[in-house]
Parts: sequence; C-alpha cells; structure tokens
Amino acid sequence: MIVVALVVVVVVALVVVVVALVVVVVVVVVVVVVVALVVVVVVVVIVVAEAAAVYLIAARAVVVLLDLNLLHYFEQKLKPTLVIGPT
Repeated sequence: MIVVALVVVVVVALVVVVVALVVVVVVVVVVVVVVALVVVVVVVVIVVAEAAAVYLIAARAVVVLLDLNLLHYFEQKLKPTLVIGPT
C-alpha cells in the first residue's frame, strides 16, 4: 500500500513538473512572438516614415524645379512685351 502511494505521489509530481515546463515553454514562445511582432511593426513604421520623408523631399524638389522652370518661362515670354518709356 505504501509503495502504491509513493508511486502515485511520484507520478503526480512528474505530471506537475511536465505541465509547469509546458506552461513555461508556451509563455516564452508567446513572449518571443509578441516581441518579434513589435519589432516588425516598428521596422515597418520606420521604413514607411523614411519612404514618406523621401517622397516629400522629392515632391518638394519637383515643385521647386517646376516653379523655377515656370518663372524662367514667363520671364522669357514676358520680357519682349515689357515696354518701359516712350515707344
């Protein structure tokens, strides 16, 4: 009877240890997955922000070039029509 009780206690202890190890492994895996997802989201946000910044800089440069080009065009086009003084 004592031997059976000892066997039951040992088996229950082993089951508790195995369940605890499984829970620890699951928690570690979940934490690793969550950290990996956070890192991926942060990297994606940084990449999108950098791309948006580059796009805005390029768009601003295009607008400046267009403004300069139009200014030069209108200066050339309007120069002959500017009359100063008597004709």
